[in-house]
Amino acid sequence: MQKIRGSWRELPYGRAVTTATPQSVRSSERFSTKREVADHLGFSPRWVELQVAKGMPSHKWGGRRRFKLSKVERWLRTQEKRAA
Repeated sequence: MQKIRGSWRELPYGRAVTTATPQSVRSSERFSTKREVADHLGFSPRWVELQVAKGMPSHKWGGRRRFKLSKVERWLRTQEKRAA
């Protein structure tokens, strides 16, 4: 058995259960659409597409891109530091 974020508990009869929660479930932040990211940042959806091409973090589900705003904002801060 592999331990992944959390701890193992032994149960009767030699079975083990983890108290770990997957990262995606643990985070209560929802995924945002391209339009929502653009509105949040004050840019156009096209600008968001250009930033994705430069490496902006996103996930693609069924041909549609989704974003975590916290990861996008962190990425933008690192881009600002590089430009300075």
